[in-house]
Amino acid sequence: MIKIISKATSANMGPGFDCMGICLGLANALTFEEYDDAIIVNNYADTMKNRQNLIISSFYKASDIIGYSPKGLKLNVKTSVPLSRGLGSSATCITAGVLGAYLLAGEKVDLSEVFQISAKIEGHPDNVSPNIYGGMTLSYTKGDGSYSYIKFNADKKYRFVAMIPDFKLSTEKSRQVLPESYSRQDAVFNVSRTSMLIHALQTGDNELLKDALHDKIHQPYRKSLIKNYDEITTLLLENGAIGTYLSGAGPTIMGIIDNESAYKNISSALRNSEYAMGWNCEMLTVDDSGIEWYTE
Repeated sequence: MIKIISKATSANMGPGFDCMGICLGLANALTFEEYDDAIIVNNYADTMKNRQNLIISSFYKASDIIGYSPKGLKLNVKTSVPLSRGLGSSATCITAGVLGAYLLAGEKVDLSEVFQISAKIEGHPDNVSPNIYGGMTLSYTKGDGSYSYIKFNADKKYRFVAMIPDFKLSTEKSRQVLPESYSRQDAVFNVSRTSMLIHALQTGDNELLKDALHDKIHQPYRKSLIKNYDEITTLLLENGAIGTYLSGAGPTIMGIIDNESAYKNISSALRNSEYAMGWNCEMLTVDDSGIEWYTE
């Protein structure tokens, strides 16, 4: 039996649209076991339905690539990463499925291969790369169409306060509101802010971080899909957050803090606000290790 710990990620990070992401200390735990001729997920056997499961479909796509032909699969999943909330839930499923195929096949794990397959399934690498490698990553597509990344380490003082609402927002719907083209000024704005953001997080420069999180590519358009976006952002900033950004495609709003007292203030302010029933507040740390696996 193989156990995989696949972790949450927060992508885009303000101006880093479709290229920046960070691995967080929140994870799904999955166990993979080769089974007779059935596909069983959490003790429920339904081959047709389970084949549509993102973990299962990723497992079989990777199996085909490496030449592995399992008779069946028994999968158990303990989910902690909320679905369709902008915390990389699909990436946690995809990478676990691909890695599970390598491990059950007895193949030597090459994370660069797991990364390439996972990114192709996901369609973009910005959640997949921090999930696999941990820390903060800048991902990109190379000239030959393959994916690559650069890993950075954020200053240890930073914590991420996830404001998670009680509603979902699909990436597809969130992409539909984006314009087909952008002005040169907006493109230059985001290029400069992305460079600033990497430097600010690495060096712990709070003043630079405040400016670096501003964006003109996706957040101004997506905020209209998130009820009380402005109010929650204001609550974060007024109670100790250095800056905020929309996590992934949303709807989670992330605040960056540098001390735990700020989290206490934010949490208390939320409990005493009119939004207490609609939003959950959770403090998350940066995870530098990425995806993990064990044999049991």
